[in-house]
Amino acid sequence: MPTFGARNSVLGARRREMEAWALAQHLDQVVALLAAKKWEQLIPFADAVAADVPVALAATDPALYRTLRKALTEVHVRGLALNPETLRRLAYG
Repeated sequence: MPTFGARNSVLGARRREMEAWALAQHLDQVVALLAAKKWEQLIPFADAVAADVPVALAATDPALYRTLRKALTEVHVRGLALNPETLRRLAYG
């Protein structure tokens, strides 16, 4: 059984992933974060884009899988597939 701290870490990671995919569906917010140089807030988004949409989602939730694939395609078409390591350097020096 996970400890309370580990559980919060897992829940925090899941929350960041959900926020990242929400950003992928609202690219105007990504552009605004880039303009404001809020690198740290863009890292989970860049990580999610780099990791791609989980293929297992196609079997468990096909509609969500299609939605995220469409969003990810738009991210690439608009040139917003950011490098996570570059963002980390910008955010943390």
